[in-house]
Amino acid sequence: MRELFIGCGGWSYWQVDREYQSSSDQLADYATVFNFIEVNNTFYRIPPLKDVRSWRERVPHDFRFAVKCYKQISHQNSLISIESNFQLMEKMLDICKILQAEALIIQTPPTFSPSSQNLQFADTFFSHYKNCPVELVWEPRGPEWTVEPGKTKLTAILSNNNVTHCTDISKEMPVHSVNISYTRVFGLGKKNQWEFDDQEIRLIHANALELPKTTYVTFHTQRQTHDAARMKAFDETGRLINTTGKYEVNSMLVAIDEYRKYPITKQELLAAHGWKIIDLKKDTRIRANKILKKLPDIQFNAKKELKYHLEKIFRGSGQQKLEVL
Repeated sequence: MRELFIGCGGWSYWQVDREYQSSSDQLADYATVFNFIEVNNTFYRIPPLKDVRSWRERVPHDFRFAVKCYKQISHQNSLISIESNFQLMEKMLDICKILQAEALIIQTPPTFSPSSQNLQFADTFFSHYKNCPVELVWEPRGPEWTVEPGKTKLTAILSNNNVTHCTDISKEMPVHSVNISYTRVFGLGKKNQWEFDDQEIRLIHANALELPKTTYVTFHTQRQTHDAARMKAFDETGRLINTTGKYEVNSMLVAIDEYRKYPITKQELLAAHGWKIIDLKKDTRIRANKILKKLPDIQFNAKKELKYHLEKIFRGSGQQKLEVL
């Protein structure tokens, strides 16, 4: 049966939502809300297997993992078929086996373009794992993979070697899937500084449902737990829940209080918080920059002072009334 699994890129971000935590074990607590996670720290280091076993033991038996591949294979060694890469892959596959992982995600950097040499490296490397016990998922970064001739050559490597293509489906759909479909969503901000608005959540959900296989959606934004929870609720109920639990001025202050800093200027507020989504009322949300840009160009020395100017905007006192764009 085709299923949709929604989760986050790691569980350390769960500490942002401490009011929802029921224990000091972030992974176990995360697993009470979500049934899937992508392990990201394996990209930076290969963890001891005792740690990996503990991850598996701390979640329900039907909880699903995906694993991001160690960067030495994809970044330093550029998918070259050398013994050190094969040895590292064996370690990654051991991790996947313990976790009963659904996928091993291999992300290559934008510098790994679809040159003749890199295409040969990728094709040869993946050919060694055509019968891999875990699904290999390749996320090639860089614009040249999304246009011709790179796109056609990518499709050939994927299909010839039983590898699933990973994209950010808020921007681009994948060209090939094997047994599953897999997407990693980051949004439109600088790096991962983004929070998805209602329209974007609906688009990601609709695109996920268009994919041909059981689909895994992992959120990698700075508000990834909020984004994943909102899409999960939308998938289950057809309704979009709010982002802060408050409205208007109080919603804005909740968003700003996550990373509290005073004194702060208007431009600093826009840079730090303008990408966030706030709630105007139950079913109406807006990106914070549309409010913050209406502030006066001054330095705010305390929360009380900032709140005063925000209230003027929301109430239309002394300024043009707020228009939701």
